[in-house]
Amino acid sequence: MKLLKDFNRHSRYIEFTSKEQYFDSSRLSPIIGWFCKFENNFSALYIENDILYFLFNNNKAHISPNIKVELSQPLLIDTSSPLKLYQREFNMYERKSLFRKKLLFSFRYIVEEFYQLTMENEEDFDWGLFVANIVNNHKRQKTIIELLNKKKD
Repeated sequence: MKLLKDFNRHSRYIEFTSKEQYFDSSRLSPIIGWFCKFENNFSALYIENDILYFLFNNNKAHISPNIKVELSQPLLIDTSSPLKLYQREFNMYERKSLFRKKLLFSFRYIVEEFYQLTMENEEDFDWGLFVANIVNNHKRQKTIIELLNKKKD
């Protein structure tokens, strides 16, 4: 059994293949990454055989030095609720040459303003920013792979 931790809910996990839900990981292992569901989409950042992957619905990309993520600036879309809602666009590219890149994934997602109220880091509440900060930083990729490999032991 391989588990993904829910990015938005502290104690929820799903089994990677079956997507069966679990709410207690103390007896379960290993945790191989994180997932986030939004609208009708499923995405995950996980390791498999010491390689980092990003999954969006049924398509995955091996995270290599040629893969980069670009995020749009947050666009305010709702101020009527207690927490402001922002929309961001996530674009993952594979650099083919100095001037050419191939779009791998592109999607929009919603971010709540919650991090500003809790004084937490913005990436703790923004899935796209969390993924971008890992994909765009080779040192952080290595740290994530090491961390997830320790959780497998």
